[in-house]
Amino acid sequence: MSIKVFITDDHLLILEGLSAILESIEGIEIVGIAQSAQSTLEKIPLLKPDLLITDYHMPKMNGQELLREVKEKFPETKVLILSMHEEIADIIELLKDKADGYILKNSGKEEFIVAIQKVFNGEKYFSSSIVQDLIIGLENPLLDTKSLSVQELKIAKALTRGLSGPDIAKSFFISINTVNTHRRRIYGKLGINSLQELVTLGIQKGWLK
Repeated sequence: MSIKVFITDDHLLILEGLSAILESIEGIEIVGIAQSAQSTLEKIPLLKPDLLITDYHMPKMNGQELLREVKEKFPETKVLILSMHEEIADIIELLKDKADGYILKNSGKEEFIVAIQKVFNGEKYFSSSIVQDLIIGLENPLLDTKSLSVQELKIAKALTRGLSGPDIAKSFFISINTVNTHRRRIYGKLGINSLQELVTLGIQKGWLK
């Protein structure tokens, strides 16, 4: 059975090029293409793709806004975000909106095949070299989350989901100073130095599902 793929990108050259590359791969069927989010939303119920590959930066309605619409109206459709950039802040927001993957436009054919297959099979895929490098480093035993207290684990998960310090303080009925103290302890126990590393750990642990 072929994986039915729909591609959205406002640049026709990229749209047609990627479509041609993926169409040549056995097991992948390009059921439709579009140059706008609105056109995509109109075509999805008719073509019923298994997977939508959409550009992140588009006019009028960008890839993140399209992602939200698709997940609300067509939750069975997987969404793989296509981008020229590897911004961790963007990835965090996309994960909060239930993106199934994030791949760079300069990725090779083989990487697209892997990404499509993984996302189709219910896994998440991230092409960001930053994220991939950090995931490799997560084999470090210092990253064992069992060392965290129940409260610290809850706060760590909240941080990976993009909640700010004040938001966490309000949700947990604690002061911002206490949040910062917990953050320092979390980083220390896990042997990490940044939110970026914590988010990567969260991806591996499945905290963002």
